[in-house]
Amino acid sequence: MSTPPLDAATEALFQDLQAQPRDARRRVRLAVALTRAGAHERAIAVLAEGLAETPDATELLAQHCVALRIGRRFDDADHALVALAAVAPDHPRLHQMRGDLAVAHGDWAAAVEHYAADVAAAPREAYRRTRLAQALYRTGAHERAIAMLAEGLAETPDSPELLAQHCTALRVGGRFDDAHQALVALAAVAPDHPRLHQMRGEVAAARGDWAAAVEHYAADVAAAPREAYRRTRLAQALYRTGAHERAIAVLDEGLAEAPDSSELLAQHCTALRIGGRFDDAHQALVALAAVAPDHPRLHQMRGEVAAARGEWAAAVEHYAADVAAAPREAYRRTRLAQALCRTEAYDRAIAVVSEGLAEAPQSPDLLMQHCVALRLAGRFDEAGAATMALARAQPDHRLLHQMRGDLASARGDLPDAILHYRADAAAAPHEAHRKARLAQALDRAGEHTQSLAMLAEGLQAEPDSPDLLAQTCVTLRLAGQYEDAASAIAALARASPDHPRLHLLRGELALVCGEHVTANAHFRADLLANPKDAGRRMRLSHGLRRIGDLQGALALMDAVQDPSPSERAVRAEILMELGQFDEVDQLLDSWTEDRNSAPRLRVAAQRAALRYDHSTAIDLAEALLALTPEDSRAALFRAKAATFLFQTDRAWEAMGQVAITPPGGGPPRRGRGRLRHLFGQIINEQRLCPEETAVLAAASGAGGVHLAVTAAPFLRDGTENIGPAVALLTGLARAGRLADRADHDPTAAAIPRILHQYWDAVEPPEEVVHLMDHAKAANPGFAYHLWHDATARAFLEKRARPEILRAYRTAKHVVMRADLLRLALLDAEGGVYLDADDLCVGALDRLLPAGSRMVVYQEDFGSIGNNFLAAAPGDPLIAEALGLAASAILSGASETIWLATGPGLISRVVARAIAATPGLALPSGLHIVSLSQFLRVIRPHQRVSYKIGAGHWSRSM
Repeated sequence: MSTPPLDAATEALFQDLQAQPRDARRRVRLAVALTRAGAHERAIAVLAEGLAETPDATELLAQHCVALRIGRRFDDADHALVALAAVAPDHPRLHQMRGDLAVAHGDWAAAVEHYAADVAAAPREAYRRTRLAQALYRTGAHERAIAMLAEGLAETPDSPELLAQHCTALRVGGRFDDAHQALVALAAVAPDHPRLHQMRGEVAAARGDWAAAVEHYAADVAAAPREAYRRTRLAQALYRTGAHERAIAVLDEGLAEAPDSSELLAQHCTALRIGGRFDDAHQALVALAAVAPDHPRLHQMRGEVAAARGEWAAAVEHYAADVAAAPREAYRRTRLAQALCRTEAYDRAIAVVSEGLAEAPQSPDLLMQHCVALRLAGRFDEAGAATMALARAQPDHRLLHQMRGDLASARGDLPDAILHYRADAAAAPHEAHRKARLAQALDRAGEHTQSLAMLAEGLQAEPDSPDLLAQTCVTLRLAGQYEDAASAIAALARASPDHPRLHLLRGELALVCGEHVTANAHFRADLLANPKDAGRRMRLSHGLRRIGDLQGALALMDAVQDPSPSERAVRAEILMELGQFDEVDQLLDSWTEDRNSAPRLRVAAQRAALRYDHSTAIDLAEALLALTPEDSRAALFRAKAATFLFQTDRAWEAMGQVAITPPGGGPPRRGRGRLRHLFGQIINEQRLCPEETAVLAAASGAGGVHLAVTAAPFLRDGTENIGPAVALLTGLARAGRLADRADHDPTAAAIPRILHQYWDAVEPPEEVVHLMDHAKAANPGFAYHLWHDATARAFLEKRARPEILRAYRTAKHVVMRADLLRLALLDAEGGVYLDADDLCVGALDRLLPAGSRMVVYQEDFGSIGNNFLAAAPGDPLIAEALGLAASAILSGASETIWLATGPGLISRVVARAIAATPGLALPSGLHIVSLSQFLRVIRPHQRVSYKIGAGHWSRSM
């Protein structure tokens, strides 16, 4: 490792020492200069050389301790302090040096104790009080710091040092008006104080007024343009205003004067990284390493560049090296823990923080990160206990309200989260990011008007705040005010043209407007800016899935070389959507690490449900809930599995943990409206037929055939309960019996090559037209009939029985009318009916075997879907379903649409027909397509924007 060259002044000190090598003062003077130049080991060597000659020289012992501490050789510094205390037990700097070393260890409580003793030894020395005040801030004892400085000012009211520190204490304590008055007092006493511009900037920054902060810091730089730390402070303020290029220019100017300044080089790297110029940032790091190979922040900065690139594994490696270099420094451990959380290595993150807490149990940084890691791991009770530990250690910790809000939010307790975030925003009303966080919680609660009012108030005070502008874009979009959201994005682009969320915001707005191609173009640009960022990759993958480009989404996830558990889970979900179930099984088998992680358990539970193996699915869902107790999706897995195991009490209890969207919109809520959810309705049906349900529950643990045989008598007796129908269908599927070809009559009428689709209005939305065009293009040999409400009524008047038309006119919801119409069309004309939100990616002929009169498919619940139906005209099962649907509508059926006229109805009809055959064989002419085969031709239930909002049928149950 090369040694940096000495500047002329340090070289002169070196020559001076050589002339009189036994002069301790000369040696100390040279050591100080070497330390300032970053040549810590040379400084230590110079002092050790002197101590070899005069081991009891207090001046050398004291400076040796300092050099070892600054060089991060803390154990050696401890020994040096012991040596100094043995030689000079009354040394005037002993308390201070013990405090300095405690600070280096991150033990702020011990530092306060030593600095307090230092003040007690000479209470009128201002610099001692300022040092104690700085340590008190780090323990959160702001009021004690203010009181201690006020005590000093009572003795020496015109002390510039105390006045300056008093201003700092008031600012750090959040008393900004008092801090301003203290600044006025300082300016009156010392109008040329060298830190006045800096301190004005700091107060402006604390208020969130970054434009004013930039102005003051620029004046500070102008007063002493060659002082590196002033430029770094200005650069940091410029980042906050989004002026990344100006920050880089400020630092370039300084480097032109002092090209080897490690402070400027380090900040230059940071500026380039924040500005998104990662390659340049890497080059700046190389330059810094050449000048200062032992720079204490090298590992950290390498980690930050890796993190900015989205290379979280590399970031973890660098941050781990940073911790190894100084394992007692809390902030290094928190940084490593944050990176580990990004790789979803939550247990390792918790272990890293716990190790630090064993050394420094009162460390606010570590206590805070412990709460965060436990929360992200889903260990909410432990996170709550950790938050209480932080509150005991630091009752005034500035992030306490935020962390309580984050935990409440993770638990799904939005009212409590809003309460804490509101207190957080009130504690620092000028900090825009606190308002933005509160707005996010209000948005989740559906309180968009309240959120917008608060954001508008913040923007009135700080009109160019990137945080507030970005959140305003989000809130307006969520409130459905799309034009205003577009205007807010334009305002953000003007104020901060390089804002890292611009592509994302544009993409999300395009998405809700149904402009999926445009949305994905923005998401792709967002990913290109940060090509290794997992969150951005998964967002683009989700966007591609929305437009049905599952192959593109899969290719995106396949390109990941070291996928996180969440990325593996997304890949598995795509494979399931493609019907490639065997590949999902292979992925689960090869997922040897993190086998009990939440993402793997989630995938395994889904796959078990798709095999209709509900016993395994419920075990996996409960293991997942043990890890993530507030996971509504895991609760739904459990409810679904319990429902089809016919364990009604268990299923009903699980539904209480499922967040359900109210019919009129608003945020999903747990424990309410279970009967508005499909599974709540199915469970209720089971509860109304307790004898049937008990028999099915007893049979559900046996083989598939046994379950089907048990269910069949109920169906033959005419039960209307959906339970026996699903039991028979899933039992036969588990036994492989639905894959058997039914006997087909080659003389029977074939299914006509007609494709029927329906949209209530004359003009479907553009995204629906896109799906319909796909279906037509994939099936050029099919006649295409698009129906709307008027043509449907005309058709029914001519071709259907009077009660069918009456039922159509009576139906309360468009989906009921569509359910009825599809059956009437197939009964009269035959052909294939396909829902408007399904994406057809292959020829329908692949699903229609020769000789079949009716073709359906088995969906993921085990029921028979009705979004795809194919039949020859006059098929008896279609005719039966049509009559039952009309009857349900005319009788004012109170059950959900799914049960009354949708898949529940078709499932009962098909299951009854199978139950009536000898040996539970498929009736002649009936063909049931497996879900895996179906998904290779049709991708059902696309995520189209018309489904968003309270008007969609799924919220009208």
